[in-house]
Amino acid sequence: MKPVLILLTLLTFSLSVYFTIQRFDRHGVSTMRISDGSNEQELSTKGKIIFNDSETAVESISANGFLKYKNNDLKLKVELKDGRIVYLLTEDGKKLNINETNGKRVLAETIKAILETGFDARGRAERLYKKGGVQAVMAAAGEMQHDHIKAVYYEYLINSDSLSDPDLLQLIKRTSTIESDFEKAKLLRLISPALKDSSLTMAYLEIVDGIQADYEKAGVLKQLVKKSPDSLAFHGILKSIGGMDADHEKSQVLNLMIKQGPLDSNRSVAILNAVKNMGNDFEKNNLLKQFTTPLKDSVVAQAYLQVVNSMDGDFEKVRALENIINQPMSASVFHEIALITGGLGGDHEKSELLKKMLDRSGQENQRVSRVLMVVHDMG
Repeated sequence: MKPVLILLTLLTFSLSVYFTIQRFDRHGVSTMRISDGSNEQELSTKGKIIFNDSETAVESISANGFLKYKNNDLKLKVELKDGRIVYLLTEDGKKLNINETNGKRVLAETIKAILETGFDARGRAERLYKKGGVQAVMAAAGEMQHDHIKAVYYEYLINSDSLSDPDLLQLIKRTSTIESDFEKAKLLRLISPALKDSSLTMAYLEIVDGIQADYEKAGVLKQLVKKSPDSLAFHGILKSIGGMDADHEKSQVLNLMIKQGPLDSNRSVAILNAVKNMGNDFEKNNLLKQFTTPLKDSVVAQAYLQVVNSMDGDFEKVRALENIINQPMSASVFHEIALITGGLGGDHEKSELLKKMLDRSGQENQRVSRVLMVVHDMG
Protein backbone atom coordinates (compact mmCIF):
# COMPACT_ATOMS: atom_id res chain seq x y z
CA MET A 1 0.00 0.00 0.00
CA LYS A 2 1.24 3.45 -0.85
CA PRO A 3 2.35 5.37 2.27
CA VAL A 4 -0.11 7.95 3.53
CA LEU A 5 1.36 11.32 4.38
CA ILE A 6 -0.59 13.88 6.36
CA LEU A 7 1.10 17.22 6.94
CA LEU A 8 -0.23 19.91 9.23
CA THR A 9 1.73 23.09 9.76
CA LEU A 10 0.69 25.71 12.24
CA LEU A 11 2.56 28.98 12.23
CA THR A 12 2.36 31.35 15.15
CA PHE A 13 4.35 34.55 15.36
CA SER A 14 4.49 35.85 18.91
CA LEU A 15 7.53 37.57 20.33
CA SER A 16 9.46 36.27 17.30
CA VAL A 17 8.69 32.63 18.20
CA TYR A 18 8.23 30.30 15.24
CA PHE A 19 6.00 27.36 16.16
CA THR A 20 5.38 24.44 13.82
CA ILE A 21 3.67 21.09 14.08
CA GLN A 22 4.04 18.41 11.44
CA ARG A 23 2.09 15.16 11.51
CA PHE A 24 2.80 12.09 9.38
CA ASP A 25 0.92 8.79 9.15
CA ARG A 26 2.94 6.13 7.35
CA HIS A 27 2.66 2.31 7.47
CA GLY A 28 0.59 2.45 10.66
CA VAL A 29 3.10 4.67 12.45
CA SER A 30 1.95 8.13 13.52
CA THR A 31 4.71 10.72 13.82
CA MET A 32 4.49 14.25 15.16
CA ARG A 33 7.27 16.82 15.02
CA ILE A 34 7.05 20.02 17.04
CA SER A 35 9.39 22.99 16.97
CA ASP A 36 9.01 26.23 18.90
CA GLY A 37 12.38 27.76 18.12
CA SER A 38 14.14 26.43 21.22
CA ASN A 39 12.87 22.86 21.55
CA GLU A 40 12.63 20.12 18.93
CA GLN A 41 10.22 17.32 19.83
CA GLU A 42 9.36 14.18 17.91
CA LEU A 43 6.78 11.57 18.89
CA SER A 44 6.18 8.32 16.99
CA THR A 45 3.57 5.77 18.03
CA LYS A 46 2.17 2.53 16.72
CA GLY A 47 -0.79 0.67 18.14
CA LYS A 48 -2.75 1.64 21.23
CA ILE A 49 -0.87 3.13 24.17
CA ILE A 50 -2.61 3.88 27.48
CA PHE A 51 -0.99 5.65 30.43
CA ASN A 52 -1.84 4.83 34.04
CA ASP A 53 -4.31 6.94 36.01
CA SER A 54 -1.58 9.08 37.55
CA GLU A 55 -0.04 9.54 34.08
CA THR A 56 3.43 8.61 35.31
CA ALA A 57 3.92 5.38 33.35
CA VAL A 58 2.53 3.32 30.48
CA GLU A 59 -0.22 0.99 31.67
CA SER A 60 -0.71 -0.98 28.48
CA ILE A 61 0.53 -1.17 24.92
CA SER A 62 -0.81 -3.29 22.07
CA ALA A 63 1.20 -6.14 20.53
CA ASN A 64 3.79 -4.84 18.04
CA GLY A 65 3.07 -1.35 19.29
CA PHE A 66 5.59 1.18 20.52
CA LEU A 67 6.11 4.76 21.64
CA LYS A 68 9.21 6.76 20.76
CA TYR A 69 9.74 10.30 22.01
CA LYS A 70 12.63 12.71 21.61
CA ASN A 71 13.00 16.19 23.09
CA ASN A 72 16.41 17.67 22.38
CA ASP A 73 18.79 15.40 24.38
CA LEU A 74 16.05 13.38 26.09
CA LYS A 75 14.84 10.14 24.49
CA LEU A 76 12.20 7.61 25.50
CA LYS A 77 11.27 4.32 23.88
CA VAL A 78 8.50 2.07 25.21
CA GLU A 79 7.56 -1.27 23.67
CA LEU A 80 6.12 -4.67 24.53
CA LYS A 81 8.61 -7.54 24.80
CA ASP A 82 7.61 -11.04 25.90
CA GLY A 83 4.42 -9.63 27.37
CA ARG A 84 6.27 -7.02 29.44
CA ILE A 85 6.40 -3.26 28.97
CA VAL A 86 10.04 -2.29 28.45
CA TYR A 87 11.39 1.26 28.79
CA LEU A 88 14.54 2.82 27.41
CA LEU A 89 14.98 6.32 28.82
CA THR A 90 18.12 8.37 28.18
CA GLU A 91 19.12 11.93 29.02
CA ASP A 92 22.26 13.49 27.53
CA GLY A 93 23.15 10.01 26.29
CA LYS A 94 22.97 8.52 29.79
CA LYS A 95 20.53 5.68 30.46
CA LEU A 96 18.16 6.28 33.38
CA ASN A 97 16.68 3.59 35.60
CA ILE A 98 12.92 4.17 35.77
CA ASN A 99 12.73 2.29 39.05
CA GLU A 100 14.95 4.84 40.78
CA THR A 101 13.76 8.21 42.07
CA ASN A 102 15.39 10.33 39.38
CA GLY A 103 14.31 7.97 36.61
CA LYS A 104 10.71 7.98 37.85
CA ARG A 105 10.73 11.77 37.98
CA VAL A 106 12.11 12.15 34.45
CA LEU A 107 9.68 9.53 33.11
CA ALA A 108 6.70 11.35 34.68
CA GLU A 109 7.89 14.69 33.28
CA THR A 110 8.38 13.11 29.86
CA ILE A 111 4.87 11.64 29.83
CA LYS A 112 3.50 15.05 30.81
CA ALA A 113 5.38 16.58 27.86
CA ILE A 114 3.98 13.88 25.57
CA LEU A 115 0.44 14.64 26.72
CA GLU A 116 1.03 18.34 26.04
CA THR A 117 1.68 17.48 22.39
CA GLY A 118 -1.98 16.50 22.17
CA PHE A 119 -1.30 12.78 22.01
CA ASP A 120 -4.56 10.89 22.56
CA ALA A 121 -6.15 14.15 23.75
CA ARG A 122 -9.72 13.06 23.14
CA GLY A 123 -9.18 9.68 24.80
CA ARG A 124 -7.53 11.40 27.74
CA ALA A 125 -10.38 13.89 28.04
CA GLU A 126 -12.84 11.00 28.16
CA ARG A 127 -10.85 9.19 30.86
CA LEU A 128 -10.50 12.37 32.92
CA TYR A 129 -14.22 13.06 32.61
CA LYS A 130 -15.13 9.59 33.87
CA LYS A 131 -12.73 10.02 36.77
CA GLY A 132 -13.24 13.64 37.82
CA GLY A 133 -16.05 15.12 35.74
CA VAL A 134 -16.13 18.51 34.05
CA GLN A 135 -13.62 20.16 36.39
CA ALA A 136 -10.97 17.50 35.77
CA VAL A 137 -11.16 18.11 32.02
CA MET A 138 -11.15 21.89 32.55
CA ALA A 139 -8.03 21.62 34.70
CA ALA A 140 -6.23 19.47 32.14
CA ALA A 141 -7.10 21.88 29.34
CA GLY A 142 -5.74 24.76 31.40
CA GLU A 143 -2.36 23.02 31.60
CA MET A 144 -2.03 22.74 27.84
CA GLN A 145 0.29 25.27 26.20
CA HIS A 146 -1.05 25.18 22.65
CA ASP A 147 -4.46 26.48 21.58
CA HIS A 148 -5.43 23.65 19.25
CA ILE A 149 -4.81 21.12 22.04
CA LYS A 150 -6.81 23.09 24.63
CA ALA A 151 -9.60 23.22 22.08
CA VAL A 152 -9.79 19.40 21.91
CA TYR A 153 -10.53 19.20 25.65
CA TYR A 154 -13.06 22.03 25.58
CA GLU A 155 -14.74 20.57 22.50
CA TYR A 156 -15.13 17.26 24.32
CA LEU A 157 -16.99 19.04 27.14
CA ILE A 158 -19.21 20.96 24.73
CA ASN A 159 -20.22 17.74 22.99
CA SER A 160 -20.80 15.90 26.28
CA ASP A 161 -24.21 17.55 26.81
CA SER A 162 -23.60 17.50 30.55
CA LEU A 163 -22.63 21.11 31.24
CA SER A 164 -24.62 23.00 33.86
CA ASP A 165 -25.10 26.74 33.36
CA PRO A 166 -22.24 27.54 35.79
CA ASP A 167 -20.01 25.04 33.96
CA LEU A 168 -20.93 26.58 30.63
CA LEU A 169 -20.20 30.08 31.92
CA GLN A 170 -16.80 28.89 33.13
CA LEU A 171 -16.08 27.32 29.75
CA ILE A 172 -17.11 30.49 27.91
CA LYS A 173 -14.71 32.53 30.04
CA ARG A 174 -11.91 30.01 29.52
CA THR A 175 -12.10 30.42 25.76
CA SER A 176 -10.65 33.89 26.30
CA THR A 177 -7.31 32.20 27.09
CA ILE A 178 -7.14 30.85 23.54
CA GLU A 179 -5.10 33.25 21.43
CA SER A 180 -5.86 31.73 18.03
CA ASP A 181 -8.93 33.42 16.53
CA PHE A 182 -9.59 30.31 14.44
CA GLU A 183 -9.66 27.95 17.44
CA LYS A 184 -11.58 30.44 19.58
CA ALA A 185 -14.22 31.01 16.90
CA LYS A 186 -14.61 27.29 16.30
CA LEU A 187 -15.33 26.68 19.98
CA LEU A 188 -17.71 29.63 20.24
CA ARG A 189 -19.73 28.36 17.28
CA LEU A 190 -20.04 25.00 19.04
CA ILE A 191 -21.13 26.69 22.28
CA SER A 192 -23.76 28.89 20.61
CA PRO A 193 -26.64 26.33 20.59
CA ALA A 194 -26.27 25.88 24.37
CA LEU A 195 -26.86 29.56 25.22
CA LYS A 196 -30.18 29.57 27.03
CA ASP A 197 -30.34 32.92 28.80
CA SER A 198 -29.16 36.50 28.49
CA SER A 199 -26.43 36.27 31.13
CA LEU A 200 -24.70 33.45 29.26
CA THR A 201 -25.17 35.21 25.94
CA MET A 202 -23.71 38.49 27.17
CA ALA A 203 -20.69 36.71 28.67
CA TYR A 204 -20.32 34.94 25.34
CA LEU A 205 -20.41 38.23 23.43
CA GLU A 206 -17.64 39.63 25.64
CA ILE A 207 -15.41 36.83 24.36
CA VAL A 208 -16.57 37.40 20.78
CA ASP A 209 -15.51 41.04 21.11
CA GLY A 210 -11.97 39.82 21.78
CA ILE A 211 -11.68 38.13 18.37
CA GLN A 212 -9.38 40.23 16.19
CA ALA A 213 -10.11 38.65 12.80
CA ASP A 214 -13.35 40.09 11.39
CA TYR A 215 -13.98 36.99 9.26
CA GLU A 216 -13.93 34.73 12.34
CA LYS A 217 -15.95 37.20 14.41
CA ALA A 218 -18.61 37.47 11.70
CA GLY A 219 -18.89 33.68 11.53
CA VAL A 220 -19.58 33.47 15.26
CA LEU A 221 -22.09 36.33 15.19
CA LYS A 222 -23.99 34.81 12.27
CA GLN A 223 -24.32 31.58 14.24
CA LEU A 224 -25.76 33.56 17.15
CA VAL A 225 -28.17 35.54 14.94
CA LYS A 226 -29.71 32.27 13.73
CA LYS A 227 -30.87 31.62 17.31
CA SER A 228 -33.34 34.54 17.10
CA PRO A 229 -31.71 36.51 19.94
CA ASP A 230 -33.70 38.39 22.55
CA SER A 231 -33.50 42.17 22.76
CA LEU A 232 -30.42 42.25 25.00
CA ALA A 233 -28.49 39.83 22.80
CA PHE A 234 -29.69 41.58 19.63
CA HIS A 235 -28.18 44.88 20.73
CA GLY A 236 -25.08 43.07 22.01
CA ILE A 237 -24.57 41.64 18.53
CA LEU A 238 -24.85 45.13 17.02
CA LYS A 239 -22.23 46.35 19.50
CA SER A 240 -19.88 43.58 18.38
CA ILE A 241 -20.49 44.49 14.75
CA GLY A 242 -19.52 48.07 15.59
CA GLY A 243 -16.13 46.80 16.74
CA MET A 244 -15.35 45.27 13.35
CA ASP A 245 -13.28 47.02 10.68
CA ALA A 246 -14.31 45.21 7.49
CA ASP A 247 -17.57 46.54 6.02
CA HIS A 248 -18.08 43.37 4.00
CA GLU A 249 -18.06 41.22 7.13
CA LYS A 250 -20.34 43.70 8.92
CA SER A 251 -22.70 43.54 5.97
CA GLN A 252 -22.83 39.73 6.10
CA VAL A 253 -24.04 39.75 9.70
CA LEU A 254 -26.44 42.70 9.30
CA ASN A 255 -27.94 41.14 6.19
CA LEU A 256 -28.72 37.98 8.14
CA MET A 257 -30.23 40.02 10.99
CA ILE A 258 -32.56 41.77 8.52
CA LYS A 259 -33.59 38.51 6.86
CA GLN A 260 -34.19 36.73 10.16
CA GLY A 261 -37.01 39.23 10.92
CA PRO A 262 -39.65 40.23 11.49
CA LEU A 263 -38.14 43.49 12.71
CA ASP A 264 -40.05 45.91 14.90
CA SER A 265 -39.33 49.65 14.76
CA ASN A 266 -36.70 49.54 17.50
CA ARG A 267 -34.72 46.74 15.87
CA SER A 268 -35.04 48.28 12.41
CA VAL A 269 -33.71 51.63 13.63
CA ALA A 270 -30.87 49.93 15.53
CA ILE A 271 -29.79 48.05 12.41
CA LEU A 272 -30.03 51.17 10.25
CA ASN A 273 -27.87 53.07 12.74
CA ALA A 274 -25.25 50.32 12.42
CA VAL A 275 -25.47 50.56 8.62
CA LYS A 276 -25.01 54.34 8.80
CA ASN A 277 -21.70 53.87 10.62
CA MET A 278 -20.27 51.76 7.81
CA GLY A 279 -17.92 53.41 5.34
CA ASN A 280 -18.66 51.58 2.10
CA ASP A 281 -21.64 53.06 0.19
CA PHE A 282 -22.07 49.94 -1.93
CA GLU A 283 -22.42 47.73 1.15
CA LYS A 284 -24.79 50.27 2.73
CA ASN A 285 -27.03 50.25 -0.33
CA ASN A 286 -27.14 46.47 -0.52
CA LEU A 287 -28.41 46.42 3.05
CA LEU A 288 -30.97 49.18 2.45
CA LYS A 289 -32.40 47.12 -0.41
CA GLN A 290 -33.24 44.41 2.13
CA PHE A 291 -35.84 46.73 3.68
CA THR A 292 -38.47 45.60 1.20
CA THR A 293 -41.47 45.96 3.48
CA PRO A 294 -43.19 49.37 3.34
CA LEU A 295 -41.40 51.96 5.48
CA LYS A 296 -44.68 53.26 6.88
CA ASP A 297 -43.11 54.03 10.24
CA SER A 298 -41.70 57.54 9.96
CA VAL A 299 -39.07 56.76 12.61
CA VAL A 300 -37.72 53.85 10.54
CA ALA A 301 -37.97 55.87 7.33
CA GLN A 302 -36.03 58.73 8.91
CA ALA A 303 -33.33 56.29 10.05
CA TYR A 304 -33.23 54.93 6.49
CA LEU A 305 -32.76 58.46 5.11
CA GLN A 306 -29.99 59.15 7.62
CA VAL A 307 -28.10 56.25 6.04
CA VAL A 308 -28.69 57.78 2.59
CA ASN A 309 -27.40 61.15 3.84
CA SER A 310 -24.25 59.45 5.14
CA MET A 311 -23.33 58.27 1.63
CA ASP A 312 -20.67 60.14 -0.33
CA GLY A 313 -21.55 59.15 -3.90
CA ASP A 314 -24.65 60.34 -5.80
CA PHE A 315 -24.98 57.02 -7.63
CA GLU A 316 -25.58 55.02 -4.44
CA LYS A 317 -27.80 57.77 -2.99
CA VAL A 318 -30.03 57.63 -6.08
CA ARG A 319 -30.31 53.84 -5.86
CA ALA A 320 -31.29 54.05 -2.21
CA LEU A 321 -33.85 56.82 -2.78
CA GLU A 322 -35.44 54.94 -5.67
CA ASN A 323 -36.07 52.07 -3.30
CA ILE A 324 -37.95 54.22 -0.78
CA ILE A 325 -39.80 56.34 -3.37
CA ASN A 326 -41.67 53.23 -4.50
CA GLN A 327 -43.10 52.75 -1.01
CA PRO A 328 -45.92 54.52 0.84
CA MET A 329 -44.52 57.41 2.90
CA SER A 330 -45.56 60.25 5.16
CA ALA A 331 -45.38 63.91 4.08
CA SER A 332 -42.35 64.52 6.30
CA VAL A 333 -40.48 61.61 4.70
CA PHE A 334 -41.43 62.87 1.22
CA HIS A 335 -40.06 66.33 2.04
CA GLU A 336 -36.83 64.84 3.41
CA ILE A 337 -36.37 62.87 0.19
CA ALA A 338 -36.89 66.05 -1.80
CA LEU A 339 -34.27 67.79 0.33
CA ILE A 340 -31.71 65.03 -0.26
CA THR A 341 -32.53 65.04 -3.97
CA GLY A 342 -31.90 68.77 -4.10
CA GLY A 343 -28.43 68.19 -2.70
CA LEU A 344 -27.38 65.79 -5.45
CA GLY A 345 -24.57 67.05 -7.64
CA GLY A 346 -25.85 65.89 -11.03
CA ASP A 347 -28.95 67.46 -12.64
CA HIS A 348 -29.66 64.26 -14.56
CA GLU A 349 -29.90 62.23 -11.35
CA LYS A 350 -32.09 64.94 -9.80
CA SER A 351 -34.48 65.07 -12.74
CA GLU A 352 -34.92 61.30 -12.89
CA LEU A 353 -35.75 61.14 -9.20
CA LEU A 354 -38.06 64.15 -9.37
CA LYS A 355 -40.07 62.53 -12.18
CA LYS A 356 -40.61 59.48 -10.00
CA MET A 357 -41.53 61.67 -7.05
CA LEU A 358 -44.12 63.50 -9.16
CA ASP A 359 -45.57 60.17 -10.23
CA ARG A 360 -45.86 59.19 -6.58
CA SER A 361 -47.28 62.54 -5.41
CA GLY A 362 -50.44 62.32 -7.52
CA GLN A 363 -52.52 65.48 -7.07
CA GLU A 364 -51.32 66.29 -3.55
CA ASN A 365 -50.49 69.99 -3.84
CA GLN A 366 -48.05 70.17 -0.97
CA ARG A 367 -45.88 67.39 -2.40
CA VAL A 368 -46.04 68.76 -5.94
CA SER A 369 -44.96 72.19 -4.72
CA ARG A 370 -42.03 70.67 -2.86
CA VAL A 371 -40.84 68.96 -6.05
CA LEU A 372 -41.24 72.20 -8.01
CA MET A 373 -39.08 74.02 -5.46
CA VAL A 374 -36.26 71.57 -6.15
CA VAL A 375 -36.74 72.06 -9.89
CA HIS A 376 -36.56 75.84 -9.40
CA ASP A 377 -33.29 75.51 -7.47
CA MET A 378 -31.82 73.53 -10.37
CA GLY A 379 -32.08 76.69 -12.50
